Amino acid sequence: MAFWQFVRSYLEEQGIETGSNLYDAKCNTISLAREGRLMLGQMCGLNFSRYRKELPGYIGSFILAEEGVPEGYYHSVIIASKKLEKISIDDLPINELRAAISEKDSYSGRFALYQALGGSPNLCAFGEVSYTGAHRGTLAAISCGQADIGAIDCLTWHMLQSACPEQVTKVKVIGTSRPVPAPPLVSGLAEHSEKLVLLKKAIKAAFKEDKLSAGMKNIGILGCKPLTRAHYDIFGAYKI
Repeated sequence: MAFWQFVRSYLEEQGIETGSNLYDAKCNTISLAREGRLMLGQMCGLNFSRYRKELPGYIGSFILAEEGVPEGYYHSVIIASKKLEKISIDDLPINELRAAISEKDSYSGRFALYQALGGSPNLCAFGEVSYTGAHRGTLAAISCGQADIGAIDCLTWHMLQSACPEQVTKVKVIGTSRPVPAPPLVSGLAEHSEKLVLLKKAIKAAFKEDKLSAGMKNIGILGCKPLTRAHYDIFGAYKI
C-alpha cells in the first residue's frame, strides 16, 4: 500500500490529480482502462496478454528476491497437504487429488499448477477442483484438509508466511513452476505521453526512497524492470 501511496503523492506534487481511492472493488484494471481512468495498476500476465491492446501503457514488472528467477520474472510455489510430503511431485496420483485453484483466469494459481505437474498448460485431470477466490483461500483450503494441492505465486507466499504462520505450518512446499514474466504494472495513459513519463519517474523514485525501498525489500520486492510486450506472448498458449 505504501508504494501506491508514494506514487500518488509524487504525481500530485507534479500537478497530476489522481482518484481519492487507491482501490475500487467495483472495477478492475481492464474496466478502468476502458473508461480512461486507470493511472496505475497491476494485473496477471495471462490477462495482460489477452487485453494488452486496451492497455497502451506498459510500465514494467517487479524484480523479486527469488533465487534462480530472472529479473522481472516470477514463479509459483506448489503447496500440498502434509500427507503427500513423502511422494515425489512426479509420482503424485493426480486423478485422486483435490486441487484448490484461486481463479479460472489466474496463471499463478491455476496454470502454474498444471505446468508444474504436467509440464504444459493443458488441464490436469484432478479428482476434484474447487475455486477459492484468492491465494489466501488456497492456503486455507489445503491447511484445513478441504484440498490436497494448489499453487501460490512466490511473492504472495512470502507474505503469507508472516500473515498466516499457523496455516503455513500445516502444508508442505513440494515444488515450483518454471519462471515466467511477472504480473505487469500497467497504465491507461497514452504511450509517450507526458503523464506516463512522470508516472515512470514516480516509480523509480519510490525505489530510491530509503524507508519505502527497505519496506519493499522486506516483502521481497527489489525494484522494477521493463520487459518487452513480446515477453508476454508466452501466455498465448494458455486457454481459459
